[in-house]
Amino acid sequence: MSEDSTSSSGPDDRAPPEPSAVMESLRAIGYSPATAIADLVDNSIAAGARNVHIQCMWRFGTSYIAVIDDGSGMAESALIKAMTLGSKSPLDARDKNDLGRFGMGLKTASFSQCRKLTVGSKTGGALSVREWDLDYIQNAKDWLLKRQTDEDGNTILKSFLTEENGTCVLWRNLDRIVDASHSEEKGKEHFLGVIEDIEEHLSMVFHRFLARRGRLKIFINKYDVKPWDPFLSAHDFTQEFSEVLQSTGGPIPVDAFVLPHRSRLSEEEFANAGGIRGWNGQQGLYVYRNDRLLVAGGWAGLGLRSEDQFNLARIAVDIPNQKDSEWQLDIKKSRARPPNEIRGRLKQIGEIMQERSRQTYRSKGKFLSRKISGEMAPVWKERWKGPKLGYEINRQHPLIKAVLANPSGKDVKTILRLVEETLPLEGIAYYLPDSPNARLEPFEDTHESDDFKDVVHLLDIVMATTKMPLSLLESKLLEIEPFNRYPETVLTILRRGGGSSNAAESPE
Repeated sequence: MSEDSTSSSGPDDRAPPEPSAVMESLRAIGYSPATAIADLVDNSIAAGARNVHIQCMWRFGTSYIAVIDDGSGMAESALIKAMTLGSKSPLDARDKNDLGRFGMGLKTASFSQCRKLTVGSKTGGALSVREWDLDYIQNAKDWLLKRQTDEDGNTILKSFLTEENGTCVLWRNLDRIVDASHSEEKGKEHFLGVIEDIEEHLSMVFHRFLARRGRLKIFINKYDVKPWDPFLSAHDFTQEFSEVLQSTGGPIPVDAFVLPHRSRLSEEEFANAGGIRGWNGQQGLYVYRNDRLLVAGGWAGLGLRSEDQFNLARIAVDIPNQKDSEWQLDIKKSRARPPNEIRGRLKQIGEIMQERSRQTYRSKGKFLSRKISGEMAPVWKERWKGPKLGYEINRQHPLIKAVLANPSGKDVKTILRLVEETLPLEGIAYYLPDSPNARLEPFEDTHESDDFKDVVHLLDIVMATTKMPLSLLESKLLEIEPFNRYPETVLTILRRGGGSSNAAESPE
């Protein structure tokens, strides 16, 4: 036996990573200060916080950023686990409201911006502290998590942690934010720009949390962060479309919007709606998990182009956190890709909204979409099947609901008049003039349904009172819509499999 084969048959070798090399490598994942802070806010929300304060203190070389929350806090053992790299496997089952995945966010987000990460946490009034210091690790050449911090760190922690419970994440030695080679004036200007970026990003990522009263408040240097609604959902000229996609991971709600034409917006509204990336960069998919925005804009590899005429199209997709791997969610929670089972339909919805955006550009926003909202519901509502459009009577309209529940001849006549007067001619003219093949044919997807059969049966019964022969009834029906489109179905119903159904055919 050779020397090489003998040596390879021994015990497996241990190959622990070199601590400083790993830590420095983790700094290059690609966080910005804003996305890194958002990861810390995720942890605060998971801890049940209702208030998150972000303190950004300019002190040139000793500047710091602290994220303080009023959540449940952590005991010492929980804090040590939270400070451990890979404290949570992405394969583990998680609470449905958990915003994390890899157990890396606190560390990687923080290391991307600072060289000294200190966390103080209180539960029941007892304070626990741990600290990662990258320079200390480099000198020690070991994974040494410090059990205490220095005097400056202690002073900062104690000044912010004044309640019985809560956590403070403290960043110091901000080498990725504060460039020591710059003048103090230039450095401060950059620091203030970073704060502005953080505010804009948090207002977008957590807008659903911030918009709901009593759910979450975020403050930056005592000024509260306002939610930014990507969809202008409260605007009268915003067009809406909703659908629920079915997947193996459960239902996936999709809410699609076409924003108003610029002519319908004030200068302030237009500038604000452009968002962080501008109008072109903000078009596309907005992927949420547990109301936290993961992806803001872009078409997620669906094969759809980003063009100026599609700038008004924005689509909200809510995914369950149990299916992160199917959506290829990355460690920064900034990229997701739809799984194959819904990819096709999601692309179709994207195409529909792009076409609506193009039409809105062309018409300069003259068409006002009628929204369905409670007591002010319209009589007609749109019905989409793929790229095809149809209209249906809205059975939730209060008048129509009342007549269906307790019909009378006079009420039915009133409702028919209402239906006649509210025919959506404007919408039909708006969406279909250039694409006649894009409309749904009558009963196109439901001619085998009970609804269609009930229509034929009712007509059969009514015509029986006129003594019209069955053969004549058949020929008449097959000349008019929608019956002429489905002759086999109509004849099968009328003949009941070959027999006579019309009273006029029976001997007197």
